[in-house]
Amino acid sequence: MEPSLPELDLAQFRELNRVRVKNLYTTMRALYDAVAGPGKFLIAATRLGGLHGYGPVSAAAPLGGSVTGFTKAYRIEQRMREAGAPLVKAVDFEVSRKTAEPADLLLAETLADPGVVEAGYCDGLRYGVTLTEQPARDGEPGMTLDERTVFVITGAAGGITSALVADLAVASRGTFYLLDLVDAPAADDPYVQSLRAGEDALKQKLIHEARAAGERPTPAAINRRIMEIERREAALRAVEAVTAAAEPRSIAASICSTGTPCPPWSTRFGSVTAASTCCCTPAGCLSTARCPKRSRRSSTWSLTSRPTAFSTC
Repeated sequence: MEPSLPELDLAQFRELNRVRVKNLYTTMRALYDAVAGPGKFLIAATRLGGLHGYGPVSAAAPLGGSVTGFTKAYRIEQRMREAGAPLVKAVDFEVSRKTAEPADLLLAETLADPGVVEAGYCDGLRYGVTLTEQPARDGEPGMTLDERTVFVITGAAGGITSALVADLAVASRGTFYLLDLVDAPAADDPYVQSLRAGEDALKQKLIHEARAAGERPTPAAINRRIMEIERREAALRAVEAVTAAAEPRSIAASICSTGTPCPPWSTRFGSVTAASTCCCTPAGCLSTARCPKRSRRSSTWSLTSRPTAFSTC
């Protein structure tokens, strides 16, 4: 068991993150084709306390959360493959020296309930994870988000994040800086327009272009291109949502990609830790690039920077 987060220094945190998550990523990258399709499985076990850290008591081994996050992202990726999806789950247990009982439960999870990705065992009961809406614990209204608020959004081209940006823009009419690895597409991007007309129309366009170039338009290749275009469409949607909510007031809304200098909001609006500034970083390590196709540098960055940023907040 690792120490609690307050007891860990940065070097210890990074080493435990390497052992828990990076080694799992390296293994699944090497076994990517071997663990594909029905009849195969990945079962990840953690000791967060049996409730995946959602219970009244803090997670016993919080770095297990990164293991669960990787496992969930891996499951999503596998379900997109043509070969069909293997069984992928993250199973959480209480802190205990027992080994036989967790082993039996892991075998049972392998053989049943393939629709569940997170399961936990606590006080002799099996638990799942769901969402409920609850008021803030202190009863206070929370941070005021208005036209004076500066939002710094990372991963802004993600589908979920762009939807979040749209809601925040309408509710606050604040100033947004949208950061992502992709460039913002032009408003008249023909591929984005085809996607908005319907995925079938885009698919036919990509198949025609591949054949015209003398290439074989395999389903896998076409699906990869569609995923890339979907992310560009999400990036454009985020910019459009912010711009529309800001009218008639001018607003900073642009995607800053890797290698592109971003506007100096720290000098224009003060420190990003100011009360009027909101930083939003979506958690997770899902990428449009499949595990073996994604560069090791990019993967290492995802599995290091986000957990490290969290540990140093």
